[in-house]
Amino acid sequence: MAGNKLTFVDIGARSGLQSSAEHHADRLHLVLFEPEQTEAHALTARYGSTATVIACALGHIDTEIDLYLTKNPTCTSGLPTNQYLLQNYGIKDHFAPAGNVKVACRRYDTLHRDGEVPAPDIVKIDVQGFEYQVLLGLGALLQDAFIIQLETHFDQLYINQWLITDLVKFLRLFDFSLRRLGNERSPRIEASVGEDVHFDGDLVEADAIFTKNRAWLHRQTPECQGRFREACSIMNISSY
Repeated sequence: MAGNKLTFVDIGARSGLQSSAEHHADRLHLVLFEPEQTEAHALTARYGSTATVIACALGHIDTEIDLYLTKNPTCTSGLPTNQYLLQNYGIKDHFAPAGNVKVACRRYDTLHRDGEVPAPDIVKIDVQGFEYQVLLGLGALLQDAFIIQLETHFDQLYINQWLITDLVKFLRLFDFSLRRLGNERSPRIEASVGEDVHFDGDLVEADAIFTKNRAWLHRQTPECQGRFREACSIMNISSY
């Protein structure tokens, strides 16, 4: 906790903060991760002293990893793309391999232990299939985080990635419940032909929000319950 502000950790912050964080930035301690140096510098220039920008990848290990570049940089991942699946979709060219680079990777709990980052309250993850590795790197800090938001998939766009059902089971170990699924290109979830322009009408990816469950909340102090409710308010989700 940084003062009385909630800590909002944005992992894969290349495009900048989402609207919920932008609108409540004065209530948040912002920690932004972006492994590509040029993009990290751009975030620093954009947010200045209002955010801590760290130019590394987050994952499950403290070493260099391969970053698998794609024709569209927003599809780049710590995992290789699944060209067998993607060949079926018009978006396939965006995922076309464009080489590999080595980037520094850190576990979040290592950075926290070393005093470089605060414990997270809200975690937003947009890492193109590398979600499980990022969650592993948070370690025991997941026990006290309030909300996890991540982009997830129903099919493996990236080789060996964990899918939504895997992540639901994993996060249950830390008292998280899946509270919302959404898709900006197909808000009703049941995508009809032509709605999801990214995957030709198939529902392949969604934004998932997890919060701590009711049983966990009931065990907490009134102060902690109040902070949980504040986090839910910022993320526009019911606090039970």
